Amino acid sequence: MKSFFIVLFSLPLFVFGQRIAMVDIKGPTTVFIERMKKEKGFFEINGDKGLPLLRGKIKNDSVTLILHETPINHRLYKVDVRFDAIRKWKKTKKFYLAKKENLIEKYGPIKTDKFEFIKPYCDGGKNVWEAFSKNKATVMADWGEMQYFQNLHLKYFINDDGHIYLSYTLRDEEFKYQEEKELSKNSIF
Repeated sequence: MKSFFIVLFSLPLFVFGQRIAMVDIKGPTTVFIERMKKEKGFFEINGDKGLPLLRGKIKNDSVTLILHETPINHRLYKVDVRFDAIRKWKKTKKFYLAKKENLIEKYGPIKTDKFEFIKPYCDGGKNVWEAFSKNKATVMADWGEMQYFQNLHLKYFINDDGHIYLSYTLRDEEFKYQEEKELSKNSIF
């Protein structure tokens, strides 16, 4: 009887997928796009690199969702949430650290946490963005294989373009992406 209740109460963890703004990240990319448009007021924008992009707000933050899909079945396997660039290092750092604390509360402890600058660059120096562009700075939190979110790989980082990114990767769908990528290479069509 005890095990029945444990199974019953743990079932929702496996039934529901990962979510962004209470919308499940799963299935065909077109379905996710339509749900974000209809339920959250997002709209499509033209993007580079052929990736579908959505623009909107999540909890009062203006964001762009960068959608990555499998090449054959067009299933969503990764969503990058790109927050608007702030341009001022102190404000970017403050925003990053505040969001990181919220993510720790939601997802638990970080597996890999880096906040480093390689000389001659330093935190708060006048050439902070140059340090990022030359790969002389790393500000990143990686949850790795999360205990309570078995299918999710979550990364949070500052990129050299001045944007802060929160990257959701569904591991099972990422495996399908790798398989489809290999299949599409070997295709005679």
